[in-house]
Amino acid sequence: MKLKSPTDTPVQVALLSGHAISIGPEGRDVPWLFLRDALIAGAVMCDGDSSVIEAPCEEDEDERMTLIRETIKTMLEDGCELTRAGLPNRNDLSRLAGFYVSADELAEAWRELEAEAGNSESAARGTA
Repeated sequence: MKLKSPTDTPVQVALLSGHAISIGPEGRDVPWLFLRDALIAGAVMCDGDSSVIEAPCEEDEDERMTLIRETIKTMLEDGCELTRAGLPNRNDLSRLAGFYVSADELAEAWRELEAEAGNSESAARGTA
C-alpha cells in the first residue's frame, strides 16, 4: 500500500524489532509490517491508491519469520525465562516483535533456531 505524509514533515515509524521507515510527502510503498503503526502515526493513503490491505505474501512471511527468529535471539541474549515447554513466552515475544506471533510461528522459528545452532556446533567441531 502506498502511503504519504500529510504535511512536508516525514512520518517516522519505528518498530520494537528495530525496523524503521520514513514516509515523506511524496509517498512510498509501505511494507504490511508497518501499515498499522504508519496509519496511527498519521500517514495517509496516496491519492489514487485504491489498493486494499491484503494478507501478507510469501516473501513477507519469510521476512516475518526472520524477524521472529531475531527477536527470539535477542530475548535469549537478554536472559529471558523459558516456559515449561522450553520456549520463550509468546506474549513477551509478540510485544517485542511488535506484532502477534502465533504458537505455530513460535514453534517453527524455534525449530529453525535449533537447526541453525546444531549446524553451527557441527561446523565448530569440524574445524576444531
